[in-house]
Amino acid sequence: MDSNTKGGPTLSTNVLSLLTAPRRVYAAVSGGADSIAVASLLDDAKRVHSFLQAPVILHVHHGLRGKEADTDEQFVADWAEEHEWRFRSSHVNAAEVARQTGQSIETAARVLRYAFFAHVLEEERIEGEAKPLLFLGHHLQDQAESILFHILRGCGPDGLSGMTEIEERPAFFLVRPLLSATKEQILQFHRDRHSSWREDHTNQQMEATRNRLRGMLFPAIRQEINPAVDDALVRLSTIAREENAYLENMATAAFAQISTNGKEEEPFSATSLSRNACFLQSIALSKEKFLAQPVALQRRLVRHWVARLVEAGKTATLSFEDEEEIRRHFERP
Repeated sequence: MDSNTKGGPTLSTNVLSLLTAPRRVYAAVSGGADSIAVASLLDDAKRVHSFLQAPVILHVHHGLRGKEADTDEQFVADWAEEHEWRFRSSHVNAAEVARQTGQSIETAARVLRYAFFAHVLEEERIEGEAKPLLFLGHHLQDQAESILFHILRGCGPDGLSGMTEIEERPAFFLVRPLLSATKEQILQFHRDRHSSWREDHTNQQMEATRNRLRGMLFPAIRQEINPAVDDALVRLSTIAREENAYLENMATAAFAQISTNGKEEEPFSATSLSRNACFLQSIALSKEKFLAQPVALQRRLVRHWVARLVEAGKTATLSFEDEEEIRRHFERP
């Protein structure tokens, strides 16, 4: 993303490199300015790359805004037809799912969206194909909001790292081509093209945490503390991401050196320790070698360890307290 050009947002070299080979391309489009900008950039690319003849717009109707949401869906469907894109939509009841799960409506809506996206990508999967691309409309302010939100919740380096322009998932790539563009640049992009989009009035309601960050906290920070807080947070995320990657590489190398087959080790001997019996059937860590590592690597080694021990296909999520509980087992006599 070159967000500094007068012409506004463009697709970066890294993103364009993903479009140099045939693969399925999807864009999550709500109808708002951000997602319509992404679709417009891809539509421009479609004229250059002949194999991008059947990109797909994915739209989710969350069942939250009545006729306004119906109009959004029709707007996006019309855009897809006009630009000769395929269109797929899903109707969900985010409020009911939130009630059943105890999640916020915002979280429930996000989970439902990504479930729909994953379903479509899997349903249309072609054996042996290159990984498909799913384009999203996150921009620079979204990145800053995410980082501050993570900080306020007490995140570690992963949370500080924020979102990436290209994120590889097991079955597809998430692509965020607007991540370096400001909201004003996106709006100017549309003004220059005389294009239209839909506004979601619920973005102005302060019930959702993200809306309070956007509508209350950030304006106060810009006015009272740092007018360039968005750029500052994004700069922090860049530094954190690079250093996080370095430490993760070190942890991977260290894990290979200190892990052994658990069946061959006595877990509570002087040389190795395991948290419970199920761990003993797979991998044990050398206590002496573990304690020789810096604390920063010890926590990462714990995450690597648990990730290797969980059932295949599942993700291990540890809180800081979980990590510390396991790590401190190694400090016991």
